[in-house]
Amino acid sequence: SDENLAIQAKNEMRLQSNAYTNKTTFLYNDLSAGGSVKENVTGNYEVKILKSTSTFSVNSDGDIRTRAAGCRYEKVDGNLLTNVGGKIKTQVDGGNVSCINGGAFDAMISSPDSNAYKLNVSGTIDQQASGDVKINASGTVDIDGTEIYLN
Repeated sequence: SDENLAIQAKNEMRLQSNAYTNKTTFLYNDLSAGGSVKENVTGNYEVKILKSTSTFSVNSDGDIRTRAAGCRYEKVDGNLLTNVGGKIKTQVDGGNVSCINGGAFDAMISSPDSNAYKLNVSGTIDQQASGDVKINASGTVDIDGTEIYLN
């Protein structure tokens, strides 16, 4: 249509096809009256933002949950900034889970380490706490450094 086009269905509207291409300048889905969105995808799902000054934002008044039966990859070429208003808890079981090969971005870590938890930093680590700092290990605590200061 060269002009506006509206489709209004009182109950349900179905579209079934082999392929669906939507090329538009602006897309707005309004589900503020209620309802939800669910997508079942058998293949890959990719969102690519082509403008380097644009952002991808998820804003929730509730919880955000993600689950991967395999591995989760994340690569940030800039800084990673996280603000937490509550608490952080991380549990690492150290299991050996096979990841799907291929698809990693350039210079991205694409396989786990032999250690259950490994942190490599090419600068200074500064940890500050207004309370106690506890380190518990059922094995050896090994601290290596050219100089170690205990105050």
